Amino acid sequence: MSWRLETQSRTGAIDVSDWVRNGFRDKAPELAEYVGPVEIRKSDLAGRGVFAAKAVEAGTPMFVTEAVSVGRAMLPDQADQSRELAQLVMWKGFVEQVLEAVKRCGRTLRLIYALSADEVPETELFRPNSKVRAFLNEKPDVGRILEVLDVNSMTEEAISSKKLGSDDEGCHGVGLWLLASLVNHSCTPNARRLHIGDHMVVFASRDVKAGEEITFAYFDVLLALKKRRALAKAWGFQCGCERCVFEEGACHAEEIEGVVEGGEGDAGKAVVRLEEGLKRWGTKARERGWLRASFWEAFSECYKSEKTMRKLGRRIPAEAVVAESVAEAVGGDERVLKAAVEAVKKNGGGGGVGGFEMERVLKMGRGVYGKVMKKQAMRSFIGVPTYS
Repeated sequence: MSWRLETQSRTGAIDVSDWVRNGFRDKAPELAEYVGPVEIRKSDLAGRGVFAAKAVEAGTPMFVTEAVSVGRAMLPDQADQSRELAQLVMWKGFVEQVLEAVKRCGRTLRLIYALSADEVPETELFRPNSKVRAFLNEKPDVGRILEVLDVNSMTEEAISSKKLGSDDEGCHGVGLWLLASLVNHSCTPNARRLHIGDHMVVFASRDVKAGEEITFAYFDVLLALKKRRALAKAWGFQCGCERCVFEEGACHAEEIEGVVEGGEGDAGKAVVRLEEGLKRWGTKARERGWLRASFWEAFSECYKSEKTMRKLGRRIPAEAVVAESVAEAVGGDERVLKAAVEAVKKNGGGGGVGGFEMERVLKMGRGVYGKVMKKQAMRSFIGVPTYS
């Protein structure tokens, strides 16, 4: 292993700035596996989960893991039999690769089995060059492995992920990243994943406190409670995160639902009523961020229309203010970051709107893409121009 990879394996420090600036023309940079300030413990959300062992800033890599296997294929855009067939072929190839991997490596088999059991595996098992005995010398149980893959496989294209370096928009991938499989869902997620080659970088999408559980968004969380409940049901669970509990049990929950129903078809009316309610209800900053996230579609519709914004005047906050509020409450999201970048462009790239400065936009960028590139590369990547 090179000195650079050894350093990364110890510190988690990643810099793909040159690759980004070159437009991903070169081969994806080689990464080393890394397990940072995390530990596996029992979770109140679902069985067991991954927790932050110390406080970290937005963008900080929590761990880097290489896939046991990744299956990729060009899938037709239309949802028909040809797409289903292509997906089946991709899945079959992926499964075969996993079965070959467990035949070659007893440690991989042991870790896959850990995903299927009720046990809370030792964090040390997942660290590179772990000295904990984790090898199994037995014939793989294909049925058990298939059950694990069915539940724990992840796609490279997801609401909480970004795939760097791929020019093929129609290329889809499914893989098994072991430690990442233990990360649970929350509607106030604090982590995202970045795919570089066959490696996954899991990083904090907002500032994380020591002891806080690391969570992904399994589905779009920039939606109202009723829609999130339906999506969670489709995934086979009911979300019990603090945001869902707050929105469902707050004394003004019925009024919030009334804003949703009353504002259908009139985004301006909905967001004005929401902002008036936020003042009346005496919500805290984090709670305001949660509710603004639930109304993100309405806010976005308003900000896209100059006519609507002239009509609303100062009755709703500036675009950048709402974007930052949402990002701090539910973590980084490409749509929210884009709104902040557009606000900076409209303002000429100076001090920002409502005190919203460039450094805060870059922090949001780190919450969406992680601390994997230097500031200038990040500015170029997210489309923020450099002003003299």
